[in-house]
Amino acid sequence: MTPSLPRSIVFLIWRSVVFAAIVGACSSSPTASQPSAAVPSPSQAPTAPGSSVVATAPATAPPLATPAPVAASPTPPAPGATTPSPSAASTTAMPASASVGEGFQSPVYPYALTLPAMAGKWRPAEQAWDGLRKVEMAGPYTDSRSVDDGALFIFGGPTADGLEPFSNDIAAHFRRFHGCTQMQGRRDVVIGDVPAIAFTQKCAGQLFARTVLVNDGFGLVAFVSVNLGSEKVALDHLIGWLGALEWMTR
Repeated sequence: MTPSLPRSIVFLIWRSVVFAAIVGACSSSPTASQPSAAVPSPSQAPTAPGSSVVATAPATAPPLATPAPVAASPTPPAPGATTPSPSAASTTAMPASASVGEGFQSPVYPYALTLPAMAGKWRPAEQAWDGLRKVEMAGPYTDSRSVDDGALFIFGGPTADGLEPFSNDIAAHFRRFHGCTQMQGRRDVVIGDVPAIAFTQKCAGQLFARTVLVNDGFGLVAFVSVNLGSEKVALDHLIGWLGALEWMTR
């Protein structure tokens, strides 16, 4: 007959066996990490059991609208300021023509004349020519002023003759008093609507360009004491300047 073990020893042996079994079971099975629970995105609604789940791209926030540029408000005009109209703003003011000089009306002879702009001022005649006395450039019978080609002089007087005899008398007057040559380079021209005779004379070596007109019984003589270098153009210039001549009522 086998002797029995004390209870205390049996209990200890039983507890050791049980403990060893528990430890062996824990060490033999791998520790599986619990899968992390998927956190549903806010856009996914919970699905019923057994239904298939369709993956959806995460919702993206709509792009921010770029604000349109704000136009600067126009600065209000100062009190009393005038706002130009569109048509006025697009119109460029043209400067006054630089080719027009100051007009002159003779206080003695019945004409007015505006020359191209050039240096010089008019010196009006002091008295009318009587048709007989010597006409001098610095005398009292001529309206005069400096021009680009030299110096311009104008005088005249009543005449019962036509243009041809009056022109001959003028040429003879300068021959008699100033030793001038006969008419040279005569040209028959029309100034305005008035016929005229243009010519040159040399007096003591000085060239003069002259133009003679007769209008309504009044003969007018314009001549230029020509500077050196202007001999070829002085007569043309004189005829052109007289194109602005206006006859005045006597």
